[in-house]
Amino acid sequence: MVIVIIAVLAAIVAPGVGSLEGQRQDAAFDEVSRALRYARANAMAAGSPTGVRIRTDTGIRLEVVQIDPDTDTLEPAPGPLGEDAPVRYLDIEIPSLAVDSMTNGDGTTSNDETFWFRYDGTPHTRSATGVFDAINDEDALIVLEDGTGTRTIVIRQQTGLIDEQ
Repeated sequence: MVIVIIAVLAAIVAPGVGSLEGQRQDAAFDEVSRALRYARANAMAAGSPTGVRIRTDTGIRLEVVQIDPDTDTLEPAPGPLGEDAPVRYLDIEIPSLAVDSMTNGDGTTSNDETFWFRYDGTPHTRSATGVFDAINDEDALIVLEDGTGTRTIVIRQQTGLIDEQ
């Protein structure tokens, strides 16, 4: 009787354990998309250029930044309650997650990209110090690897809309 109960519990619990990692990977993918959507919305609401900086030189660091309109300096964007938006360390939260590639809207690729949005929600590029460079002339791509395959986040060049593939 005890063996039957253990077997039934194992049959119920085992599939859930395997799907937990998949759910965590989905959550990381969703977090990047959510940060991009938040940056776009903040740029339109505040009228201040806002971007999502993704650094992969030491793990995967995700932060929402903006240009201070008074000083023209780069600073953390405000979170939903007015506090600085938190920095997320996605490689710590989901160890199997990796950034396969990042291509900005000007065709450049690197391991430290910031995806910027203007006051009207359209994407553009800026220098590392936040100086305006150019309007995007192609879609920006973020390709994430989760151990089972790749998934792509696309930032549309004309509208700034975030598309997931």
